[in-house]
Amino acid sequence: MIINFIALIVPCIFSEMIRMTDRNFNQIVNMPGATLVKFYTNECSHCKELRQPYAALAQSYDHIPGLRFAECNLEDAPIVQDQLGIEFVPEVMWFTPLNNRPIQFEGEKNFGTLVGFLNYCARQLPF
Repeated sequence: MIINFIALIVPCIFSEMIRMTDRNFNQIVNMPGATLVKFYTNECSHCKELRQPYAALAQSYDHIPGLRFAECNLEDAPIVQDQLGIEFVPEVMWFTPLNNRPIQFEGEKNFGTLVGFLNYCARQLPF
């Protein structure tokens, strides 16, 4: 009985999404490893549609060491939005301290295409 309870709790503990703002953005994307970031606004209907597939992606891949999943509400990060030139949301980008520029996701945003993007980007990781 205790094992079943732990099995239900553990995925919730480890799949915690990092919340990014202007204050912590650079610190997080410059950490060793990689960070996949979903940029959104509260009013965006397409952003709301991406919540579940992105959360499922984070939960499915949270076991990979050095890989972080984050969300950045652009209402809390106008400086980041300006620096990255984000004009439309939702936006998904891959950051590593090894690259000067993030890799920007292109195409329809659903679970399958996000998995493909993550696999493409993960090939550049040194581990």
